[in-house]
Amino acid sequence: MTAAEYIKKYGLKLGEKDGVKGVIVTVKATPAAVEKMKAMKNEIMAVLTAAKAAEETARAEKERADAEYLRTADLRRCLVAFSKEYSVEWYIETLEYADGEFHSPKVLIKRRPLYRVTATMERLMEEHVSFGFCAVAREITAEEEAAILAEQKAPEPEKVPEKKKPSREEIREARIAEAVRTGLPVEIFRTMAPCNDPREECSSDLVVETAMPDGTVRTTRQHTW
Repeated sequence: MTAAEYIKKYGLKLGEKDGVKGVIVTVKATPAAVEKMKAMKNEIMAVLTAAKAAEETARAEKERADAEYLRTADLRRCLVAFSKEYSVEWYIETLEYADGEFHSPKVLIKRRPLYRVTATMERLMEEHVSFGFCAVAREITAEEEAAILAEQKAPEPEKVPEKKKPSREEIREARIAEAVRTGLPVEIFRTMAPCNDPREECSSDLVVETAMPDGTVRTTRQHTW
């Protein structure tokens, strides 16, 4: 086996112990394999050292390219609304503006997720441009970003409790009281129910409950065909 094959098979890496450089084996090897690797130590270390130098060169080149991109690209701070299947995600992100459109930057820049949709966000998004297939974006100023983030930290306004819906019995009592007070019949409920007469060729009856002026309730059924 070559040095490269040993490196791949046994996960060999450069290491150092007590100031002495050596090779670390990360995958269990047989005693025979260990002896062969010891015999090829210098060759293996040369391959690992060259690979590490190549990685460092590539990393430095990427950092240089990223810095140049960040220096020359038209990057703008934006409020983004991304539409998902059942919801919309909001966040603040730095986007690249090119050819009249916003694009994701070539360099990863951390976004700020927004968990509450506020009046400021809705007002700003009244004017926006498309961003990709499922999102819209709006360029914002530093002041607008600060206002949005401040609203995210502010306590949510108290929700007005929903008015309790009256029960069927409460509705019935109110309609009876109205009929007694006005002296006129007042309809309480109008529902459809299964026909109660097997002699009739119908499947449903229109059932109407009416409150009468004397405080009683009259129920009428009308067959439907």
